[in-house]
Order: sequence, then structure tokens, then C-alpha cells
Amino acid sequence: MDGICSPRRSHGDFESGHGETANVVEQKEDSLVRSGRSNGCGRGVARDGHCVCPIDYFGERCDRPRNFHCHFLRVIPAKCDIEASPMFDPRLDGDAPCISYSRGSDKPLLLGYKLSCTLNTLLNGPEKQAGTMLFKYVLQKDTLDDDNLFALSEIPEDEVLFRPFNWDRPFSDHNFSESVRVTKGMLLGTEAVRFSVPVADMLRASPGYSRGGRLFAEVRLLGKGGSRISTATDCWRCIGRAFVEIFP
Repeated sequence: MDGICSPRRSHGDFESGHGETANVVEQKEDSLVRSGRSNGCGRGVARDGHCVCPIDYFGERCDRPRNFHCHFLRVIPAKCDIEASPMFDPRLDGDAPCISYSRGSDKPLLLGYKLSCTLNTLLNGPEKQAGTMLFKYVLQKDTLDDDNLFALSEIPEDEVLFRPFNWDRPFSDHNFSESVRVTKGMLLGTEAVRFSVPVADMLRASPGYSRGGRLFAEVRLLGKGGSRISTATDCWRCIGRAFVEIFP
């Protein structure tokens, strides 16, 4: 049961001598889920002639997973170490180019991001499933309000991809790209995903990594098989953008 939580269940059931109550509730949940699956409700439960779905699945038979999206917030470095370049265009909707790196340095540049993830709104169904409290999730935000809706029945196999751009070969050069498997803490926003960027090695490998004295990189979720990551093109904050000023 490690790492598995049930929404809206009082912690007092576990911490105030109510272990029997918790066990009864858990047994009832397991029984309902097994009953739902046997009645063709997939991951849901059968109630009053229809299927009630967990919050991250939908459809008449609760067999369609809801996609989700994550916004990126840079937390390392937390503040800019130089004034933003006057050439910064806010329409890029990324971090201002205010991180600096000395061309003569051999130290890696440490970048860190936190994710803020939300389930996509259902266009043809209710945003909140009435039977949410019947189900257990491997991860769940503290609240399940409409603006902060995120709970998953299983940890996805997706990765966070960091990719610096070599403008001499912008589509084919992935030599310094790095990916990190997402964790429960990353998806809940309690753990930062960190990248140690070997800027000096990149500049020695190709001058294309610096254009106009600036290095550019993107951070995004990389979907694996069966991924539920939203591919909406209008989610600009779903990509973290890093601009680094390279000084002589």
C-alpha cells in the first residue's frame, strides 16, 4: 500500500486508532472495483445502471484515460543574475535571457524546473466524477478542485527532456540532450527535475550552440508508449525555455 492514497479519506482513520475503520473502507473499495470490472466498467464501478469512473478515466465504460498537461517553472537558478537583455521578446513566453555563463568557465550550468500538472478538461462529460472517493490513486494533489485537478491511477513512463539547440544543425544534433524519468514527486511539484548542462563542452563541440552570444534550450515532457501527455499546441507554458547569455 506504500505510495497509494485514497482521496478525501481522513488521516485520522490511520492515526487515531481507527485502523479497523480504514480496513473496512479499503475492503469495500476493492469489492466495488472488482464488481465494476465484472460488470463491464473497466476501471470504474457499476452504480444505478451506469459506470462511475475514477477521476483520471472517462467514457461509458471508464476505458478512456484523461490526458494531462504540465507547466514548467524554473527554480534553479531562482533569480536572474543579470538584467534581462533589451532584445528579449515577451511573445516567446519563456524565461527572459538573464542567466549568464562565462566562456572561460569549465563548470556545468545547473538548471532546475518544477512541474505544475493538471488533468485536461473533458469536453463531452463531467469535469468531476461523482465516485472519486471510491477509488485509490498512486498520486494525488491535496485538493481536487476544478482549477487544480490532478490524480493518477498509475505512474506514467514519461520523461522530462532537456534539449539545447545547435543552430548549425537544429533538427539533427541531439548530442547534449538529456532525459529524466518522471517521478511521483516531480508530477506533484514537490521535487525539481535538475539538469547539469556542460556548456563548455557544447561550445567546444560546435559554435552553433551560441548564436549572438546566447544559448537556447527547451525542457518538455517526452511521452513514451501509451503516454497521456497532452499534445495541445496552444499550451506555451508546457515548454520550459532557457536563454543563457554567453560572455567572453
